[in-house]
Amino acid sequence: MQTLSLALKNRGEEGEPLPPVFEQLDVLGVKFRRGWLHLIAGAPGGGKSALTSYMSFLMDYTGQGDKVPTLYFSADNDKLTFGCAAVAAALNIHTNEAEKRLEQNDPEAYAILDQFTGHLWVSFEAAPTVRDIREEIDAFATVYGDWPHFLVVDNLMDVDGSGGGFHDERTTQDGILDFLKRLARETGAAVVVLCHVTGAHTNGIDPIPRDGLMNKIDKRPQLVMTLHQPDPNHLGVSIVKHRRGRARSDGTYLTYIPWMPEYAWFGVKSGSDTRAT
Repeated sequence: MQTLSLALKNRGEEGEPLPPVFEQLDVLGVKFRRGWLHLIAGAPGGGKSALTSYMSFLMDYTGQGDKVPTLYFSADNDKLTFGCAAVAAALNIHTNEAEKRLEQNDPEAYAILDQFTGHLWVSFEAAPTVRDIREEIDAFATVYGDWPHFLVVDNLMDVDGSGGGFHDERTTQDGILDFLKRLARETGAAVVVLCHVTGAHTNGIDPIPRDGLMNKIDKRPQLVMTLHQPDPNHLGVSIVKHRRGRARSDGTYLTYIPWMPEYAWFGVKSGSDTRAT
């Protein structure tokens, strides 16, 4: 037990924001903070992995290549899919061209990939347990000399919680989120978990409210965002819960980010494509 003043002086990097990637989110006051648990929900194929992997590729402390140490659990996407997105983003090419270069073992593509993602470690375990996650984080710290600053779990449904003694999917997922929230506090990582939404919102066209999260798992995260795609060229991002800023549970506090999935490209600057209502 400590006085508040002493606790704040000894807090380390807990609560500090990671560098922004999207100005559109920055305008809304949305920051991914170390020691926080963040939840991003959307329909299948609705841009969750695309948005979060893009952040993991580009997040940079100085803008000069000092990228944020990142550990990404890609249970929902295979190695080639993830690699194609990285190469396409790095070279500004179509994902089909990126796949072709990877399959041909193009040395230029692999050299640029190494440079572009040298800060990023990826686990492709299809159904990691919480113990697997813990062991990967410890291994990262052993080799890197620091905990990951940004940690992504893609997707919550793919985490194997069968050993937790829970009796249904909802309590299992809540238990996994409790573990990840405590892990964020312990390591100072900004932990981002991707999850699905209920059947009524799986069309992915309209803004998704907070109560649209599958299994109502919105209690533990400090920040909850939902995604939808109003047209083929934009991703809508709704802020439905935010401990340090404005949010609307109905999904109407939102912004629109230009998106070209076939190029693994997002427009990161604020402008006419962004609006908050």
